[in-house]
Amino acid sequence: MAPPAQGYAFRTFGVSSGSYRSRLYVSSPSHFPGFDESSSYVHEVGWLGAEALNTSPSTYETICVYRLTTPCVRPVATLNGSDLYSPAGSPEATRLAALAYESDASGYSYRVVLFDPVTAAPIRDLTQGPRDYSPSFSPDGTTVSFQRNGDTWAVPADGSAAPRLLVAGLTGAAWGRDPNSDTTAPQTTITAGPSIPTRDSTPTFSFTSSEAGSTFECRVDSVGFAPCTSPRTTAALSEGMHTFRVRARDAAGNIDATPASRTFKVDTIAPQTAITSGPSGSTSDSTPTFAFSAGEGGSRFECRVDNAGFAPCTSPHTTAALTNGTHTFRVRARDAAGNADATPAIRTFTVTP
Repeated sequence: MAPPAQGYAFRTFGVSSGSYRSRLYVSSPSHFPGFDESSSYVHEVGWLGAEALNTSPSTYETICVYRLTTPCVRPVATLNGSDLYSPAGSPEATRLAALAYESDASGYSYRVVLFDPVTAAPIRDLTQGPRDYSPSFSPDGTTVSFQRNGDTWAVPADGSAAPRLLVAGLTGAAWGRDPNSDTTAPQTTITAGPSIPTRDSTPTFSFTSSEAGSTFECRVDSVGFAPCTSPRTTAALSEGMHTFRVRARDAAGNIDATPASRTFKVDTIAPQTAITSGPSGSTSDSTPTFAFSAGEGGSRFECRVDNAGFAPCTSPHTTAALTNGTHTFRVRARDAAGNADATPAIRTFTVTP
């Protein structure tokens, strides 16, 4: 049997030496590096976005991103004391449901458990068993269906309610969309938040959707998307460049495929200022000129003479006419994020007749 068109994987069963033996077919080694048409003991193939999942061949307590030449590229679910099967990724690829099988002298049971595929840790038990299997996410990611004793059941993915019976006497059900339903994704817009250097290491962003009633998912840099609301304040960020992204999801489960984004720089370090020329002793010039620079490109300057307040200035700067006597010129740099040098550069000089 040849592999199917690109983007699919499935298994076939056979019996060899009294054991089940499966063959895993995949679409293309170029699309899924490391996959190849080969024979191996595999269980039900699942998906997390574009990555194929399967029970680890070395420990059934783990589900991995699976490639035949590298059977466990990385774990996405681990549960000590339970065998994990039937992985099902959520539509946005941030959650994973799987069957957890346990047995002892009194018998066996299986239930549905929700996992965080980033940490591979369980989030919550979605069902209590003892005969719950074949989890599957709804297209909007809010509900997980499963089979129980020959019936089809469903449970909210957030664990907010108990499982409920959908259809009695029906198994093998699959989620689908009503052809008359909404299939248009909402558009997301960021309405407020930094897009230039900021000295706020926990910036706040506001955003909207083109469809009323939409929910949102946010991410910063390489962290996965997670539910959020507007306005959204980030966790403390390090110095440097960052990108905030947000996408809307409408009531029908359609997700904005082009999230709104803002790239910005966190800068909390003030520039240093230096006076590069100008009098520092006695001078007969009652309107002396000073030149100065900053240790950070793009900085602007503020100058003052004696007790006057700081005011914007540029280099070189010529003072107003000064009286004879001792005077002090000060200048401080302020960078694009608004950080001002707390120790302005100073020159003290004396105007003589």
